[in-house]
Amino acid sequence: MKKILIAALIASAPMAAMADEALVNGKFRTELSDAALSDVSGQAGLSPAQTQQIITGLQQTAGVLNAISPILPSQGKSVVTIVNSAATLAPIVNNLVNGGQPSAADIGTIITSGVKAGIAIGNLTSGL
Repeated sequence: MKKILIAALIASAPMAAMADEALVNGKFRTELSDAALSDVSGQAGLSPAQTQQIITGLQQTAGVLNAISPILPSQGKSVVTIVNSAATLAPIVNNLVNGGQPSAADIGTIITSGVKAGIAIGNLTSGL
């Protein structure tokens, strides 16, 4: 029961934080301006060079974590799995965000990495 309550609180927190923004002059807002969206997502205005630097940094971080993974406890290994999944998915997501079409290999990678990350997240949250 405790896990369900914590999961519900975590899931509802972003909605509660945006609740005051949803109602403006007695009407629900249905659109966000580009500026408001960039405040929420933090991605508006990134140049392709910045995006590539982020992807490269994520992949380098994954490499370092893979090197120290053998000495980490099981929870640390779950974090390594999550970072590896993010590093694998980052170029694919960047391509999709920029209007690219996913290939069959991309879809397979998304599913495989998503499942691995989901299992790792489940392992991390099993201690709640």
